[in-house]
Amino acid sequence: MLPRWRLSSDHLSNRFPIPSIHQSQLNRIQKISDMPGFVYRENRVPHYQRLFQKNDGVRQWYKTPRSKMMLYPYFVMLSLGISGSLYGMCRMVMGKKSYF
Repeated sequence: MLPRWRLSSDHLSNRFPIPSIHQSQLNRIQKISDMPGFVYRENRVPHYQRLFQKNDGVRQWYKTPRSKMMLYPYFVMLSLGISGSLYGMCRMVMGKKSYF
C-alpha cells in the first residue's frame, strides 16, 4: 500500500492532467445534442425485442423485413466466389493456368 503522502491530489494532477475542451469542440457537442432526429425518435427497442424473442420457428437472421434484401445478395456473392475458386483450382490441377 502506498503511503498517504503519495496519494495527494497534486501528485495525481501532475501525472494525469485534465484535458481542456476547446470552444469549437464544445459547440460541436452542443449541435449534436440539439439534433431533433436523435431526440424525438420512436423507441423501437420493445418492438424488435418482441420480434426477435417470438418463438415462431424462423431463424433470427430472417425475422426482419430487410433480412431478405441483405442476405440473398450475400448468398449469391458467396456462392459465386466459392464456385469461381473451385473452377480455377480444378483448371490448375489439369495444367491450365488461366480461367479461359
